[in-house]
Amino acid sequence: MGETREPLGRRRPIIVTVFCALGFIGFPFFVSLMSDPGERQRIIDDYGETHLRIEILMQVGFLLSYVGCWLLKRWGAHLIGVLTVVAGIYYGLVDPKLLLQWGRLVFVSLVMLSCLKHMS
Repeated sequence: MGETREPLGRRRPIIVTVFCALGFIGFPFFVSLMSDPGERQRIIDDYGETHLRIEILMQVGFLLSYVGCWLLKRWGAHLIGVLTVVAGIYYGLVDPKLLLQWGRLVFVSLVMLSCLKHMS
């Protein structure tokens, strides 16, 4: 049948706690930014309405991945890895300047994936 994996430790690594906390703290700022009609219009003028919708979906996805990592679930780390790849491809196509933001996501993603042994 299926192989069951026992996590090495149920204690959340400090780095996972820090990155998840930053993600949880950052999400209300994102919501606040998206609530500002002027900022929304600037994004639409610069990148189009589709970009705004994709960005909102990605941010919600990242929030869900942080919840999964906080709960020490492998799907959280896998989701952040997938979203990082998707974001990199999308940002590269839309505007290469956005790849600076993607570099931060790659770092967080690699850290979360390196902590898989602590997750179930």
